[in-house]
Amino acid sequence: MSLCTVTGATGFIGSHLVKKLLENGETVRCLVRASSNLDRLNGLDVELRQTDFSDSDSLKRGIQGSDIVYHCAGCIATVHKEEMFQTNCENTKRLAQACMNSDSAPKFIYVSSLAAGGPMPGKDAPLREEWMTENPVSIYGKSKLAAEMELRKISPNLPISVIRPPMVLGPDDKSTLKMFRAIQDTGFHCCPGWERKHYTVVFSDDVVQTLVLAAEKGTRLTDCTESGNPENSYQSGIYYVARDENPEYGELGEIIGKKLGRKWTIAWHFARPVFWMICTVADAYHRMCGRPSIVNRDKAAEALAGNWICSDKKAKKELGFVADGDLSGHLDAIIADFRARGLLK
Repeated sequence: MSLCTVTGATGFIGSHLVKKLLENGETVRCLVRASSNLDRLNGLDVELRQTDFSDSDSLKRGIQGSDIVYHCAGCIATVHKEEMFQTNCENTKRLAQACMNSDSAPKFIYVSSLAAGGPMPGKDAPLREEWMTENPVSIYGKSKLAAEMELRKISPNLPISVIRPPMVLGPDDKSTLKMFRAIQDTGFHCCPGWERKHYTVVFSDDVVQTLVLAAEKGTRLTDCTESGNPENSYQSGIYYVARDENPEYGELGEIIGKKLGRKWTIAWHFARPVFWMICTVADAYHRMCGRPSIVNRDKAAEALAGNWICSDKKAKKELGFVADGDLSGHLDAIIADFRARGLLK
């Protein structure tokens, strides 16, 4: 039995990870903020420890005695660019330094993103692999890659593995619910740009499985900074989460529409200038109100960039990752869960 410390445990991926660790018989500690909504952790046998990422002593107490630290906390939308780098890069560095300076350095498993790697442009683009040179197109992706670079500096003194999930769907996820509900209510699935872009789609269980396997048997990050060479150690300790299915985004909406019982679902493609205008106006409005929104210019940059596809070849080979079920079955399960809770008709 290991002591597993989880940040971001009140979020979508983190809460699913906590439940899996408990199923596996692990002892789980959750680092939370004073303002955290603990609803997802209600009734779970976990230790809650309030932690301030700006306080090194607080971080030291938070990870004390841990065998594994899963860093799932992060930020996907902010009003100011500096906040994104503060949360995703600086806080990650501080937590890793606290682990490095602890009496017994734990394994450090970091949840990054395919956004750190970047899109794969072109009609017949290959799947992105871990050795390929990164090309993040958003502030979010750049902040995640910056965090990885900080972890590389620490890696000689701390066993670190990095997980890069693509689009993740699952029950108890607000973004998934918004997509499904919009299709159900309107029959339209909004697709930025005229290009047909493909997406690697995974589910929360896939990400959790990869995190646990990476802690158990994954290779570790190195301080090598020479990307683009499949023969060196740059890709060591990095794993994409993926499945064999990489549907076109419009096609994904049509599949979801059928699952929801709609007779028709239209993939509504926005011209690039129109989509940029919508995101620019929404961005300006939410900045003025001081509230972050997922509809912003940063996400527009990602949505218009190309295919967001990646390979699970390395995860299969080194971790023994096996995707459970198929796209269709998982979508059915998500819809059934939302309907059982009265969130979808």
